[in-house]
Amino acid sequence: MLRLKTFVVGYYQTNCYVINDDSTDKGIVIDPGDGVGAIKEYIALKKLDIVAILLTHGHFDHVLGVNELKASCPNSKVYYHKEAEKMLLNDKKKYQVLNLEFDNIEADFYVKDGDKLELANMGIEVMYTPGHSDGSVCYIINNDYIFCGDVIFRNSYGATHFYGGNLALLTQSIKKLFDLEGDKILYCGHMESTTLDYERKNNPINEFLKNE
Repeated sequence: MLRLKTFVVGYYQTNCYVINDDSTDKGIVIDPGDGVGAIKEYIALKKLDIVAILLTHGHFDHVLGVNELKASCPNSKVYYHKEAEKMLLNDKKKYQVLNLEFDNIEADFYVKDGDKLELANMGIEVMYTPGHSDGSVCYIINNDYIFCGDVIFRNSYGATHFYGGNLALLTQSIKKLFDLEGDKILYCGHMESTTLDYERKNNPINEFLKNE
């Protein structure tokens, strides 16, 4: 059984997810953007061994807690798409939404479209979904749960006016999601979760998909 704890962190109220399968003490964290103290307390309470920190993209509000969390979880490795380095390393961090200073966030492993990972007794498929930012990915866990970052929201979709934003690319990325078989839960980077079926019917991106 999959267990999920959501932390709403930072000024931009970003969703950070701590996930584990109850068959093991191992777990993963997705997008630790801030609030690491509370996240660490939960990990300690549940006696979880965090083996992976997965980043959906490189915007600061999704990554500011990465290094602190990794330091406290000695078995954890950081995963992100190589294109996200533009916002996470050295002078490339100038591409952030705000001019913030933070330490480099280095990947232990790069992910790419179609990768199939086995982490903490969970099957995780990577879908490359650019458009909100370079290097944006979704993580599909156990074929039922999609952690989609800022690609899509309930009744909305990711902003495209930041560096790397591209509405045409974002539209194509959301079409990839909509083309998946069946209904799945979408765990978004902000606000509440939603489902593929609901967004297929109600998301305003459909106006652009009509022209695809």
